[in-house]
Amino acid sequence: MKTKILILFFVLCLFNVASAQRMIGESSEKKYSAPPAKKTDKTPPVITISSPAVERGFKEVSNTESKITITGNASDESGVAEVKINDETATLQANNDFGMDLFLRVGENQFTVTVTDIKGNTSSQTFTIKRSNANVNPVVDKDVPQNVGKYYALLIGVSEYTDSRIPDLDGLPVKDAKRFEKILNDNYTFTEVLVLTNPTSKQILRALDDLRSKVTPSDNVLIFYAGHGDYDAKTDLGYWLPADAELGKYKDAWIYNSLLTDKLKEIDSKHTLLISDACFSGAIFKKRELPKESTQTQRQKYELKSRRAITSGTLKTVPNKSKFFEELS
Repeated sequence: MKTKILILFFVLCLFNVASAQRMIGESSEKKYSAPPAKKTDKTPPVITISSPAVERGFKEVSNTESKITITGNASDESGVAEVKINDETATLQANNDFGMDLFLRVGENQFTVTVTDIKGNTSSQTFTIKRSNANVNPVVDKDVPQNVGKYYALLIGVSEYTDSRIPDLDGLPVKDAKRFEKILNDNYTFTEVLVLTNPTSKQILRALDDLRSKVTPSDNVLIFYAGHGDYDAKTDLGYWLPADAELGKYKDAWIYNSLLTDKLKEIDSKHTLLISDACFSGAIFKKRELPKESTQTQRQKYELKSRRAITSGTLKTVPNKSKFFEELS
């Protein structure tokens, strides 16, 4: 009996010692635990994207979805000042919900959501949405031909010149070309849109040769030029001035309108539209009489090859800040 009592007493002693050690350890952990993190003036805002539901920063949609709505919420203790999606300001609600409707071009579209708080801290999320050509069921109009081919665009903007005697154009033609690129990609289905910024004569002529090599008789071509132009009344010749053009007796880098029209003839497209926003650009087709409007059906008109030019003026100068492009876009 005494032996059992001694064993029980020994067990109770061990239990009390273990309990005391555990309590000391817990007390020690509480004593030295790190304090909760506090927001500082440099803590960035938090972004939550609610739509579209992207996975690992990527989402694919069908070709029928030409627009997409991006929605989400921005939170920050100091307050949210602004939300931008691809540098465009999104609508911000009182509860910091935001949203914006955006166009999707065929192919990959990258979107970046950037949130700025009132203290100037920013955070961003970037994701890609791919618009595919699959599962397309277009509405067929019997009066409109369906074999319209591909669409190619060459957009040229020349704002800066290597010859200091030729005044620069404050970057406006390049901005117009890039803005035109966005319009075509957001609103139309172009196979390829190539932008040349401040190109040389050689770069422009090679781009035209590239079009000649890839365009088929069923395809369509759009060419846009913004920059300096010139006209020689004595020889009745007009010119485009690329970035490497020089004033003086040497005009080897100038692009003659006659050379340009020959290059357009070499591009065996169904339809070619040239848009020229330059001084004296009306000289391009000065000697060509355009055919008068007829009463043919839409299909018969489309089957005829066409070469057309839209210019910002006839034989006169045009302003640096283009009113022509404002109406065009």
